[in-house]
Amino acid sequence: MKSKKAYKEIKTTKYFLQTKFQVKHNI
Repeated sequence: MKSKKAYKEIKTTKYFLQTKFQVKHNI
């Protein structure tokens, strides 16, 4: 269960960083 939570957090962080990078790149 702990691993699943950590995986979800990493996935969310990855998605957030990716979106942030895309927005920065578009501008």
